[in-house]
Amino acid sequence: TVEEVGVFPVARGFHRLGGGLCVDVRRVRRSGGGLNLEIREARPELLLDFGPRGRGLWQRASGLVYVLHNATTGEAFAHEPDGYGYERGDLYTGRWHLRVDLRLAYPEVRARLAGLSLEDWFRTARLHVFQTRRGGVVTFPFNVTDYVLRPGGDVGSATDRLEGLARIQAERLPEDPQAADYEAYVDRILLALPDTRDRRELEMVREQLAEVGAGGLGAFIARLPVDERLEYYVTRPLLKEFAGERHRSALEAALRRVPDLAWLFRAKGWEAEGRGVLRQLLREQRAPLPAEALALAAEAAPPELYPAIRRNFELLERQHAVVHAALEGLPGFDLNAAVRAAWKRARFGLATPVEVALLAAPLGLPGALDAAIEAVEANQRDPEGGVWAEELRRLTGYREEFGRFGEWLSVHRGQFRFRPATRTYAPVE
Repeated sequence: TVEEVGVFPVARGFHRLGGGLCVDVRRVRRSGGGLNLEIREARPELLLDFGPRGRGLWQRASGLVYVLHNATTGEAFAHEPDGYGYERGDLYTGRWHLRVDLRLAYPEVRARLAGLSLEDWFRTARLHVFQTRRGGVVTFPFNVTDYVLRPGGDVGSATDRLEGLARIQAERLPEDPQAADYEAYVDRILLALPDTRDRRELEMVREQLAEVGAGGLGAFIARLPVDERLEYYVTRPLLKEFAGERHRSALEAALRRVPDLAWLFRAKGWEAEGRGVLRQLLREQRAPLPAEALALAAEAAPPELYPAIRRNFELLERQHAVVHAALEGLPGFDLNAAVRAAWKRARFGLATPVEVALLAAPLGLPGALDAAIEAVEANQRDPEGGVWAEELRRLTGYREEFGRFGEWLSVHRGQFRFRPATRTYAPVE
């Protein structure tokens, strides 16, 4: 059963809900069309049989359900988080550190249709807290040999996984391998890969595949794309180490299938060949190119490709700045119009707003500066570092101590006036 134990505004505050249960809303942050709450729960529990578990970190469901409800629109969003606690002897004090994230789809459209801005939606909403009560315990027999249920949602045979890794580690090439030997070797390794693997296991897979060397790399290239989870630990290191002129034609064919390989063409100095392939993809109007591939294709592109380049730029979900630098060098390309269109999509929830915000802010586009400020505020580890903060200091004319920049932004957010002549902002006095 579930019963309501508390209801309060969406704001920072400490709430006692009875029975020793406390909820501390430590942070409330708006982010584009979303809301992030940082919550700390605390409650005492008497656990008499805790000893066998050992002392240390213990994960469990907190037992609470959070529902964000707006009575005006009749909408409600539920969130049931997991958390972490620490043992304190027989009397267990549960302290769960939670993050509750809510993102409203198409925020600009919602605001227009409902006649209620997102600020008003969150201001009038209430956070309801429900507690689950166990009704009883059901037991049933369960005995399957060598079968493991893992907490992360991965359900599978531990034996099969270990056997697959062992087969990969035992693979060997013949002394004088031919093309067919390389192909069979690569296939056996890729087919034996388990669904889940850690970094150490991926490094072992890379070492085994590296046995093909430059002579057998073509067998691996012909099988691209492979599992995207191999990208950084296996695929990129192999190609960076062994790919050479002898593989270029095969890699050009692979680039048509995997435009993300644009990084390799830059690394090897084959930009001209890569551009030819990627521009042909633009002409064929296939799936939108990823940012790095689009940037390579756009460099010194002919005007006939401008419409396709702009369309692909507008359809990006992230990394707009990577492409923006290449577009700045195109004579006659309406970059401002492309940024406006990309920002419109981002405000409708079709791209990551913070990725476009710093490009849109110098144009004075609505909401762009606030979105960029939110990006800096969200970077708690280094709020004064990085390119976002540096560009924000330029845009806002901040000249004081760097250590107080984040605080200064928070105080003045929503109170900046755009100055078109300089394409910068000044706080309203």
